[in-house]
Amino acid sequence: MPVRAGYAVTAAQGDGRVEQATISRVDRDWRPVPGTGRQVPVDAVHVSFGFSPALELTRLLGCADLPQAGRPAAATWCDADQATSVPGVFAAGETTGVAGADVAELEGYVAGASAARAVGVTAGAEERRLSRVRVALARARKFARRLDDLYPWRAGALDWPRADTLVCRCEEVPWAAIGAAVADGARDVRAVKGVTRCGMGYCQGRVCGPALQQAVAAATGRGLSAVGDLGTRPLISPVTLGTIAAGAPPAT
Repeated sequence: MPVRAGYAVTAAQGDGRVEQATISRVDRDWRPVPGTGRQVPVDAVHVSFGFSPALELTRLLGCADLPQAGRPAAATWCDADQATSVPGVFAAGETTGVAGADVAELEGYVAGASAARAVGVTAGAEERRLSRVRVALARARKFARRLDDLYPWRAGALDWPRADTLVCRCEEVPWAAIGAAVADGARDVRAVKGVTRCGMGYCQGRVCGPALQQAVAAATGRGLSAVGDLGTRPLISPVTLGTIAAGAPPAT
């Protein structure tokens, strides 16, 4: 299986299913180098441009966000004990920033120990182990940052789509509709969503949201945080413990 550094799958074509892919050399900003694109017959295309933290629950609780430089999605802010801006709420894992399973597991240990300490439960052995966990967590985060630096988002990828490329597959919104909405005065992603229905489908913007945010920011000349995202109005409502208890099956 050949590995081609400096190349990217910049397009995919097919009738009802993918049949060929366009592979192009890209420059440092991910813009395709003219004359390097070639079509290759394929049975499948696997493409990833990273992950975005799921912030629905933490935002619903009122936890503060932490903007991520150069990335369309924020993360949940927390301190060294994994405590969020809301007293009594601790966060761990991908919601604090996508960094892999090792970081998520270690953050979970710190968050659990911190939550126990917050309610007055402490253990000497666990506190001693916690110091070792913090060292391991710092090492794991350092590796995640290096990996992130190797594969940053580049604005040149916005040159790949054609006018008829679907941005939102759920609602079948083409790329040209995004530019048209901005040209008509839409200045943030929620305004573009209202005009085009981009992000209103089954995934609720989880797939198209980051691309839409990048596109609107580039088209308007505004920053990513200025144009907003599609995760500010989660379709989630809290359920009381009484409601859960009332609906539980009788004990046997």
